[in-house]
Amino acid sequence: MDCITAGCDEILFYPLIGKQWIMIMDLLLGNQLGSTLVNDLQEREKELKQYMEQLENADAARTSLLSQLKDALQEQESKQELVRAQLLVSRISVPVLSPLM
Repeated sequence: MDCITAGCDEILFYPLIGKQWIMIMDLLLGNQLGSTLVNDLQEREKELKQYMEQLENADAARTSLLSQLKDALQEQESKQELVRAQLLVSRISVPVLSPLM
């Protein structure tokens, strides 16, 4: 049984609206607007590939930034440990030196 005559077209093409739905119906019925649909789909594929490339570039930039932030954090943690060690030595040294003054 033909899907179109069985009423299945509403289910299959529900997400498509307006121009796309008309072009698909014309293509299925053998009208010459099929090439318009193909061109439209090719254009959308091209746009989608561009968006994917932009997302991949953004992901790479974020990965690089995250790596730099991790390195900077590690460097700051090392400096903080050094300051705490120096502070500890200072706290120990002050009571020892106080009686001598």
